[in-house]
Formats: sequence, structure tokens, C-alpha cells
Amino acid sequence: MTAILATTRKRMFDIPHKGLRNILSQLSLMAGNTDYRNAFAIGKLHQTGQELFVLLDEHAAGENAVLLADLEQRCPGAGQHNLDDHEEIEHRQAALALALDTLLAGSKTGADMSAEGHQFFQLLSQFHAAYIQHMLEEENDTQAQLWAHFTDEELDGMTGRIISKIQPDVMLLWVKWSAPALPHAERTAWVRAMKAGAPAPFFAQVMAALEGALPPLDLEMLMGEL
Repeated sequence: MTAILATTRKRMFDIPHKGLRNILSQLSLMAGNTDYRNAFAIGKLHQTGQELFVLLDEHAAGENAVLLADLEQRCPGAGQHNLDDHEEIEHRQAALALALDTLLAGSKTGADMSAEGHQFFQLLSQFHAAYIQHMLEEENDTQAQLWAHFTDEELDGMTGRIISKIQPDVMLLWVKWSAPALPHAERTAWVRAMKAGAPAPFFAQVMAALEGALPPLDLEMLMGEL
């Protein structure tokens, strides 16, 4: 894995990857402390898992359709490892989703799902570890390839194309999970960009999502700079 030196160049993966680290960590915590005899607790776990799967699917689709497709044109074969990883992750994710659906279905019958819950926890831990490694490779090796073959202006254009394909409800999930994972300056710049480019009714939804996601002091600091 290539080591990335300190740079002021545009990093393509920071916002989505920090959000994915956040939700993966929260889901791992929930999987460990959930009472698998409690249907309500399993329902909360299942809902968080569904949000993770939505973000994973959207993130991979954006990378495949824009970043890796553009990289393939400039440097054929450079993104093949990522595409192979995405296919493997899709298989792992399907197994994880099936296990989570099994937990939910069992809980609705009143069954004690503790044994199945432990199996899910182990499966999620394996997925979590593999996905962290995948993100690190993208943040280092793939980022280095992007810097080598594209200007920052071109990378900005790729970001815009990816964002343009994100549905509003999915963008609100990114806000929910990525905003708390960013430092204040990066969070503020991101929200300002949304405010500048989004219709007012949607930005009101963004602010509502931020109110639910951020600690009060962080929210106060953000609102003071918008």
C-alpha cells in the first residue's frame, strides 16, 4: 500500500469514508450490546444495518461509474483491483444482510435470537475489518493514481458528477453519518457547499438531519458560520 505524504491536493475519499467508518463502528457497537431477546432492539439494529447497506451501495456505484471509469480511460487496468474488491464486498454484504434479516424475522416470532446474534456479530466484525482495509487501499493507492492522472479541477468535476446522482434521501443519510465524523472546518465547508447548491426546502432537511446528528456545541458552532 502506497504511503501518502502530507499534501494540499484534493482528497476524494475523506467525506464518504469517514461517514462509513462512523456507521460501521456504531453498528459494530450495537451488534455487541444488543439484547437479542428484544424485538425492538433488533429492529433498531436492523434499521442501522439497512442505512449502512444503502450507503455502501451508493458509494460503490459512484466510484465505479465515475472515478474508476475515468481512471480506466487515462490508465487502463489501474482500477481493476478496486472493481474486484467491490464485487467481493457485494457478496460479503449480501451475507450480512441475510443474517440481519434472519434476526429480524426471528424476533417477530418472539424467539430468543442470542445465538444468531453472536453469529451476526462475528460476521459483521469480519466485514468491518475487510472494509477498513479496502478503504485504506483506496485512500492511498487509488488516490495516488487519481493524483497522477487528473488535476484537482478534474477531480472536482468527478465529485460533482457523483453528487448529482445521489438521491435526496440518500444524501440525508450521508449528512447523518458523515457530518459528525468530520472536523469542524471540513464540516462547515461541506455544509456551505450544500447550502449554495441545494434548493431551500432540501437544505432545511439537511439542517434537520444535522440537528439530529451533531452534539449541541458542534451544531451551534456550525450554525454560527453559515
